[in-house]
Amino acid sequence: MRPQSIDEVAHRVRQFYEACSFPGYEEVETPFDLAEKAGRGVYMQLLDRQLPWSARVLDAGCGTGQLVNFLSMMERRVVGIDLWYNSLRKGQVLKERFELGSARFVQMNGVLHHTADAVRR
Repeated sequence: MRPQSIDEVAHRVRQFYEACSFPGYEEVETPFDLAEKAGRGVYMQLLDRQLPWSARVLDAGCGTGQLVNFLSMMERRVVGIDLWYNSLRKGQVLKERFELGSARFVQMNGVLHHTADAVRR
């Protein structure tokens, strides 16, 4: 079996994330539901406690933007970037539904993801 080129791997990864963007928002019907979901995670709890409401935040590799939307609920200015349009679209739909004006989503590459040795790369 021949090794795959970087382009072949990138193509397969793109296909996967465009077909299977996660996590979803199925159980989120209100901003309260999003806050409750966030409250179940230690990482989101710690960030929420430590970031002032006036903070400017960049979430590189934001996926579906749950952290972006959650942090923006307290008027923090939060920008989420990700390479995958379908993931960003889920975050944008929720943002618009709840009128979370301080959240922004931008499609671009900006994260080292699943890199075994980032220093060498």
